[in-house]
Amino acid sequence: MKLYHIRKENGFNQHTFYGWLKETGLIEKGPAGYIPGPMAWEEMALLTTKKIDDTGKVRNVTQVTVSKSKVADLITAYLNSGKPNLYNKRKQEEELQLKLQELQKRLEKIESKLTQLPLT
Repeated sequence: MKLYHIRKENGFNQHTFYGWLKETGLIEKGPAGYIPGPMAWEEMALLTTKKIDDTGKVRNVTQVTVSKSKVADLITAYLNSGKPNLYNKRKQEEELQLKLQELQKRLEKIESKLTQLPLT
């Protein structure tokens, strides 16, 4: 799985995620994109694809992939990195909205139960 997809699917902050990957040596910047770094896991590989740039020239682009069996480990390591701003703002807002909706549903259930209590 491409690191790009891991970041997008989990709503990770791009700057923080790739910065952490570079700091840990899991990846490094190459001439055509990211490449596995000196501390890359065995399960990380280089993916080279071709892209047509704005001028019509075909260029090689490199990305790092992680085997699906190690994606959960990578996510856990990132989340335990102690870095601030792990998620992008949109993801944070979505999570807060979901929590708010969940709390509203719980409140409605409690209110419903309270109105059903006999008054004595």
